[in-house]
Amino acid sequence: MADAKLRVGIVGYGMMGRAHCYGYRVAPMLRRLPVTPVVTVMSGRNQAAVEAAATAYGVPATVTDWRDLITRDDVESPTTRPARPRTRSGRRASITPSASTTASSRR
Repeated sequence: MADAKLRVGIVGYGMMGRAHCYGYRVAPMLRRLPVTPVVTVMSGRNQAAVEAAATAYGVPATVTDWRDLITRDDVESPTTRPARPRTRSGRRASITPSASTTASSRR
């Protein structure tokens, strides 16, 4: 395992925040990396919820503003989930691939 650390900050604490925490933790077990990613801080708008998530995921620090996360000295690589596009009516669009897209990608 690499001795050098890459200090990561995760914006968001929901499903994707959990997935990113897991991914960073297991990545060095799956392949040799030049650095070992270490999640140092997680951000979310709801202080109680982000603190609960950080405790559950083993993240030592939290902030409630993503701008605070990206300016911290202990974050070298901020991570966020991709934004979901919105429809013309302002609703969040589905990001589930259609059956035709899925079938064509199998060919």
